[in-house]
Amino acid sequence: MPQQRRVAIGVAIVWGVFATWIYWWLFASVFGALLIASEPPVKALLHNGWSTDQIRPYLNGVLDMVCALFYGFIFGVPLGLVAKRSVIIVWVTFVVAFLVALAVRMSLVDSPFENLVSLIYLLTFMATLLFAFVAYRIRSAYANHAAA
Repeated sequence: MPQQRRVAIGVAIVWGVFATWIYWWLFASVFGALLIASEPPVKALLHNGWSTDQIRPYLNGVLDMVCALFYGFIFGVPLGLVAKRSVIIVWVTFVVAFLVALAVRMSLVDSPFENLVSLIYLLTFMATLLFAFVAYRIRSAYANHAAA
């Protein structure tokens, strides 16, 4: 395995482990800010005759998507900048490290393991892949332009 690939995989492992802690450190403030921002539209929907049971799935979906894009950006851009060849290998390494660290963290704080299959994680991983690929392509284009 080339040295650059080992470094990229090592960085992805470390970043995946630290990302779980960053994720939970930011979760309350990010989700709280999104809930505050969603209050006026929810009040308008309630005023127009919608029930909370009708609003809840849409609100949860929007909150999950916005959180996933936020975390995907935070976690994906560094992965894309570190990847030298294959973004997928770095991303898979990141996801595995993230899930292992998250499982360990959940076992230490007596959190239920069914949270591991939450939709927010899948959306975050997909958004992370998206932003990693975009950052990789931008870095590659910049490197090619600088070489020319």
